[in-house]
Formats: sequence, structure tokens, C-alpha cells
Amino acid sequence: MRKLLVILFAICLGIVPALAQDSQPNQGFILGTSSEVIFPQAVRFSVNVSRGFADLASASLIIQPEGQSATVVTVDLGTAAIVRDPYTQLDYIWPIPSANPPRLFQKLTFTWRVISTADESSEYENSLVFSDQRATWFQEVDSTGNLSLTMPDFATLPQSAQISQAANQSPATPLANSSAGDAVQSDALAPTATSGGAEAVTPLLAFTPSGPQPTTDSPVTNSAQQVRYNLQPVYDLLAANTGRKPSFNLLIYSDSFTPGCTPNSEGKPVAVAPFTGNEIPCENAIASAIVAASGYELLQSDSNSLNRIQAAVISRLVDRFYEAAWQGKVVPAWFRLGLQEFYSPSLKGVYYPTLVTAARNGTLLTLDQLGSSGANVDLATAQSYGLTLYLADEFGLPGLYKLANVDSDSFANAYQTLTGKPLSSLLDDWKSWIFSNQAVSAFSVTAYQMATPTPTATRTPTSTWTPTPTSTFTPTITPTLTGTLSPTPIPPTRLLTQPPATRTPRPAGSLNTPTPVPTKAPVSPIGTLNTPSIAIGILTIGLIIIAVFALFLLRGRNTK
Repeated sequence: MRKLLVILFAICLGIVPALAQDSQPNQGFILGTSSEVIFPQAVRFSVNVSRGFADLASASLIIQPEGQSATVVTVDLGTAAIVRDPYTQLDYIWPIPSANPPRLFQKLTFTWRVISTADESSEYENSLVFSDQRATWFQEVDSTGNLSLTMPDFATLPQSAQISQAANQSPATPLANSSAGDAVQSDALAPTATSGGAEAVTPLLAFTPSGPQPTTDSPVTNSAQQVRYNLQPVYDLLAANTGRKPSFNLLIYSDSFTPGCTPNSEGKPVAVAPFTGNEIPCENAIASAIVAASGYELLQSDSNSLNRIQAAVISRLVDRFYEAAWQGKVVPAWFRLGLQEFYSPSLKGVYYPTLVTAARNGTLLTLDQLGSSGANVDLATAQSYGLTLYLADEFGLPGLYKLANVDSDSFANAYQTLTGKPLSSLLDDWKSWIFSNQAVSAFSVTAYQMATPTPTATRTPTSTWTPTPTSTFTPTITPTLTGTLSPTPIPPTRLLTQPPATRTPRPAGSLNTPTPVPTKAPVSPIGTLNTPSIAIGILTIGLIIIAVFALFLLRGRNTK
């Protein structure tokens, strides 16, 4: 059996170099190394050597985080030995120092040095990207430093985290369009049981757990880019309304994927190795120290969905932008929440039926209840937004933004200065407004859809009708209506009932109407009469008149 093990070990030594990491000048009998970040508590460093445990004299580990001083560790062989014969595997768990932890997404170099009892010295250097290896990370860096986001690919969290190439990695500072690298097979060795019960040494074909670095694809194809693309207008509008430009470098987690410790089956806080599954005791304070030392601001969403992550980021932006204006002043919780919803670019028409139903049922919340932790969250969110939207509709966007800056010693005084009413009157005024057509229209737009700085001018008829009541418009409207209506019906009716007289003789029987009355005959020319007696009578009367006239003339001459 002993000879069989030696033969198998020799075969392994022949296979391993083909799978092993790049050869190094002082590598000697070290076969390879690997690493694993047990976030946030520790890092596991592993080395495999071709010597049995009895042939080893000492081992040490040099840990060098980028930009920090190195740590030299003397490894206790008895504690570190996982496999002892016919080869040796040493594992060392390095507790992350909370006072000076390695920086996230930075290169961490580690060097194993092993000396045999025959005074043979072997040394091998490798590196990893220090990160929470439970997830693949994406990063979107703002070149101006205003809004940078780093977040995990939540879609892959139920699966194993992506593993990157470990051997001799280059520095892994998060950069735009960087890649986590391709998964590769490691040269780690592990014993497997044979059917005869004896241990045979075979290569373990596995991924070297060095961990992914943040990746950024272009164009917008990952969650970090999508969130930043959606929220850049929010940042710009807040900057315009407050006159400030704070910097954000957010590291995003969620309630289901927390940066700290995880309770085990016994309820104790532990950190779980992402690849080996080992558990070690954990302290949440170390996670906070790592995030702070790395220059990130931790943001934890209540959900893994991008909509909820976006809402959490907007909440942080609004609080930070108005931090100076609100310092030392009591700003109602409903206004904070309503303003956060107002700055969100998403449509919120779904809130309107909820509010109308609550108003009709008498279940609306008071202003004090809106800030209570026991209030209905969905109703409180909808009503807080509705109250804020009412202020924008009544007093315009400039009025709302001025109120948000609280240019007074208190929010209540700032409200009274803007509206001329006490804050206690707001809810009653809003209850009347919520049933108006203006409210229906207001819930269908966002602050980013309005072409003018005030929404009032587009929905209130007052500004539209102001120039109308003058005397110049009255005379122009009246004659226009009478002049167009009076002539149209008259001519057609007369044409249809009585056609005009014509001088062209018509053939007999062509008229459908009775023959004209004879009294109208004198207006027709003589040539149109067809009765001879009538013509002779007229001629006789004419001759008599001429004769009388002539006789009268002759009589006058005779008297002279």
C-alpha cells in the first residue's frame, strides 16, 4: 500500500505542474497557493507543498495590502496543517485588524515561505483583490466625484460568487470598464478516499478563490450604471435648488445581504467562508471599519430590487443636500418623506386612489401620526407625498423649494410665511384639494416633466384668463355670429317656391304653376300678346287720344 501511495504521489507531481500557477524563481517544492476572504472577519491563506509534514521545519507568511505596511506572520505548523502526508497543506486564518484593515477592491499581496528539515527554502508570491467575495460587484465612478456607486449583482447572490484568476494578479483598483477576470482551475490538492479505504492524492480541479473586483460595462448594462443614470437628474436638481454639490461614494448592501456578520443556527454572529463554507466568530464593528477606511459610505436598502435601492439612494441624497438648511430645525417627518418622494423621477399616480379612498373612509392620518413609527407605511408614504405635491401645486415649484430650504427659525414659521396660514390648516386645505381636477392632474407628472418652473400656470385657469376682460373683444364677437348666420337660409327658400320672371317665351305646358294674373300683362312687350281684339282696342284708344290732342291744338289757333 505504501508503494501504491508513492506511485500515486509521483503521478500527481507530474500532473500538477501543468495545472499549477506560473513558476517563480524560488518556488522550490511549493506547488501552489490560494486565498479566500471570509468577509468581514478574516482572510484564509493556503499553501500546498510536495513535502510531508515531518519534512517541514518552519513556515511564514508575509501579508502586504496595497499602500500599507507589510505584516509578517510565523505560522504554527501543527495548527495550520490540514493535510500531512504524503504532501502538506497549510491553512492560515488572518484576522483582519480593525485599526488598519485592507482597503476594499485593492490588491493584497501574500508570500508564503516554507523551509524543510533539509534546509531547503521555497518561496511563492500571489495576490488577491480584497472584497466581499460572496457577490460579484459593479462600480460606476463619477469623474467629477459627485455621485459614485458600488453595488453587488443581486441577481447572482443565491448562487456562488464569481471567482477570478488569482495567479499573479495585477493591481485591482476599481476602474471604469474593468473586468473581474476569467475563472481558472487552481492547482490545490486534496485527498480523496479510495474504495479500499486508503487515501490517494489527486489534484483538486477547482477555482482559485481570489475574488472579483468591481466591473463596469458600457453602455448601461449593469445595476450600478442604471441607478446612477436614473439618479443623475435628481442630483442636478438638488444641486440647483440648494446651491450645494456634496460628494457621494456609496457602497450598497441590503437587509437580505448585509455587510456584517450572519447569525448561525445557534443565533451566534459568524462570518461564513464563501467557498469552503467554514464559519468563524465575527464582530460587526470590523465591517464598519473596513468600509470607512476604504473611503465608502455604507447604504443599506430594505430590498434587493433596483426600485427600492434607488429610493434608498434618493433618501440619502435629499438628507445630505438639505443637511445644512435643516440643522437645528425641526422638520416634520412627513415633509422629509414627501420631499424624497417628490424628487424621485418615477410616476406616483398609484398613490391617488389610495388617498381618495382613505379620505372618503375617514382613515387619513394626522400630521402627528404621519411621523409615528406605528403608522401604516404605505398610507403614510402616499399621504406625505400628497401633502408635498399640494404645496407644489398651490405655490409653484419655487415656493416648494423655498419652503424646503426653511428660510426661518422653524419649519412652521417658514410655512406661514409662504402660505399666510398656520401649519395646522394644511390638512383641511389638502382634504378639499384632493378631490379636485387639479389634484388628478398633479399626480400624473413629476418635477422633471414640467416645462415651466411652476406647475400652477399649467393647471390653474387664473393666469390664462387674466388679460381677457376688456371691451375690445365684445363688438368683434357679436357681428361675427349674426353676419354669418342671417343670409344663409333665405335665398334657397325663395328660389325653390317662386322662380324669377324671364323674358324668354316658354312653350305651352312647361310651367307647373298657375298662369300669371292678367293684371301683370302690361309689363310685357306688345309682341308677346296673342289676342287681336285686345291689340285693336289699344290701338283705337291711342288714336282717339291723338285726335283729342290735335283738336285741342287747332281750337287754340282759331281763337287767336
